[in-house]
Amino acid sequence: MWVFETRPVAKTSSYSPLTTPFGYFGTSFKDAGRIPPGSGFNFSMWIAGRNATEALPIEKMTRLIGTDLPDAHYSTFGSEGTGIRFAGVAYKDGADRTIQALRIEFADDGLRTYYGYFYDEPEQRWKVWASTQAPGPKKTAKSGPDFGTLRGTGSFCEIPGPPNRERSGDVVREIKRRGWFYGSDQTWYRAQMSDDSDSGKRKKAKPSSPDRLDGKRTYYMEDYATDGWMSMATGGMENYIATDQDHQPPRHDGAPAALPEYLSPEKTVQLFQLPIEFGESNASQVSANRAVIDYEIKQTGPNSKAVLYYGTVDCLTYPPQKVTQGSAVQIDMHRPERTWQSATPEQNIANGLNHFKLSDLRSATTYHYRLFVTHDQGQSWDYQSNQFKTK
Repeated sequence: MWVFETRPVAKTSSYSPLTTPFGYFGTSFKDAGRIPPGSGFNFSMWIAGRNATEALPIEKMTRLIGTDLPDAHYSTFGSEGTGIRFAGVAYKDGADRTIQALRIEFADDGLRTYYGYFYDEPEQRWKVWASTQAPGPKKTAKSGPDFGTLRGTGSFCEIPGPPNRERSGDVVREIKRRGWFYGSDQTWYRAQMSDDSDSGKRKKAKPSSPDRLDGKRTYYMEDYATDGWMSMATGGMENYIATDQDHQPPRHDGAPAALPEYLSPEKTVQLFQLPIEFGESNASQVSANRAVIDYEIKQTGPNSKAVLYYGTVDCLTYPPQKVTQGSAVQIDMHRPERTWQSATPEQNIANGLNHFKLSDLRSATTYHYRLFVTHDQGQSWDYQSNQFKTK
């Protein structure tokens, strides 16, 4: 897991997300160097490229799971490519900085679960912007002990907008960022540039030759030793030649940078919390055409309600939705045979055991099901589907 705080240095617009295995995770600063009111995050799960005409097989699809934002919408996009994302508001009144976290869980079968958090400063707590899942390579005997670890990330700083809307390359855009990685020893370690070490597969960066000028600059700031700040910039009328000094942490007395309040032990615990904690489920009272699903909810929020989706195909987190516009993949991935066939009426639920009655089933047939829960402080699908067979 990592946590990064980002602030603008130049009071200009910029887009500087963190890179992830599935895409980008970040937000934009506007002209005053602030995140504008009503902003959210770019946390998009790509499914197919621009020229694709068919969606992947259902079991290989990425999936949206949950969020701490009760008003967020499960959404899709289909411009440069097709994917899924949450549409919602993280910063109702805007903000001067963004503080975000990414945690990843790796399963032996290759399924990766991503948990993207942001720190809500008015409420002084971490919130889940999005939890998502995507299939990946399975763990093998050659995977090694580091399988499933998050050892680094990347970033960039750019103009927030396409060339047909932005003509402001002469404007300097600079942000400063500090970060930490959470170790298996439950300790936070300060982030550093990836070319600081000669160990492993990482190699020390070499300065550009004198004839290699660049409009981008990344460097350690003078207060890195005490506060952990690094900077990246782009734009303006100056070009740069990378130097060893840019990529060497400033000398200091060996004292670690102090952790900010949002990484206190009490706040760190919040980075492992979810809007709903699901327990086990099983089918009881199964007959040829009826069944009852007994579902344990370990933890949920106020005014919780749930719908149990079911059918003869496991449709993951894709409920029925009529899509007639957008990319070919957007339309294909919402065909009726790729979305849940049936659902129970919405019902109130609480912590503990809850029961969902299914009827009009086919005999000697395997049914799959998955629960979707909403409450006043969040919403979430269960992280897995289950199944049973009628008599």
